[in-house]
Formats: sequence, structure tokens, C-alpha cells
Amino acid sequence: MMQRILFPAFLLLVLIGSGSNVEADDWDDADLNVRRLAPDTFFDLSQEIISELNLRGCRVPQSYYAGPIAKPHNVINGEFAKRGQIDWAVLCSKNRVSSILVFWRGSPKNVSELASDPDREWLVGGKDNDGEYIAYNREIEVITQKTLRTDYKDFLEPEPPPIDHEGIMERDDKGDVFYYYYEGKWWALVPKFWD
Repeated sequence: MMQRILFPAFLLLVLIGSGSNVEADDWDDADLNVRRLAPDTFFDLSQEIISELNLRGCRVPQSYYAGPIAKPHNVINGEFAKRGQIDWAVLCSKNRVSSILVFWRGSPKNVSELASDPDREWLVGGKDNDGEYIAYNREIEVITQKTLRTDYKDFLEPEPPPIDHEGIMERDDKGDVFYYYYEGKWWALVPKFWD
């Protein structure tokens, strides 16, 4: 997690030091202007989960890289505890801090929270045809047990527990983290080759 915390500050110094027009206030503005959607935007969510998200003051941040006309994202469902049990995960932003909320069996009464970070730590800077930009870049997706077992098994740190269900992939341009629930605890697995 140290890389995420240092990256925006390092990038800011590089951009300012290289004669860029990006200033410190631009990062604050970008953080304030992250596109955050109301929970009722997500028609797949049950009314109970939507109500719970609203009670918590959650909005669902949208990644710049998914595009401005992309389908709303950062709400997923999968078998995160065990095969055959459908759970929901939502990236919840409240007061510009996001965490992944997992609704076990889709119940608002049984929720786990993980990977809490200020939204600002997920901002990235770049340049495109329109000039320089600063944008939010955090996404969650389902990662299948097959992908974890076959594509990444030999490349994860720490060594993963037995894999027999799905996990949550947290994606950004600096590398992915795979969250896997095993025996009552979340494991954060990082591919070695992204160090």
C-alpha cells in the first residue's frame, strides 16, 4: 500500500518540476470532481442493499479509464465466501474515502469492509489529446477461481490459501490486488511480477 500513498505525491512533483501546468490545487479539484454515482443507479442491487448504502452515505466512484459513457461499474457479485453463495461487493465512497463493502448473501445485516483508502490516493495524472488530466482510477471486478488457480497461483505473494471460490480484483494502472476470503479473513494477494 505504500506505493499508492507515495505515487500521487511523486507524480505531482514530477509534473510540477517538469514545467507542467498541473498544480497542487488541481489534485484537490480532481478529488472533489470524481464521478460518484448514487446507489440507485445500479439496477441489479436489491432495494435492501441500496437502502443500506444510502444510510451509510455511500456513492460509487467511477474510474476515468472506463470512459465517460461506460456502463456504471464498481458494483459486482460473485461467490466470495464459498461456492454456491452469491455475495455482492460495492466500492463505497463516503467523504472522499472509499472502501469495498461485501454484502454476504446479499444481506445488508451482514457486511464486511476492506481496503479503505482516500480517493485522492487513486488519482493518476496523464496527458491526452485534450491536454493534461488528473483522474480517478480504482475499479473492482470478480476474479474467477480458475484464473486465480491457473494464471496466478505461482506468482502471488503471500502464498495463497487453497482456492475453491471467486475473489475480488482491485485494478488500477500500477498493478492489481486480489482479495480472497478464507477461513473468516481476507487475504490481499499481489502478483510478484508487479513489484
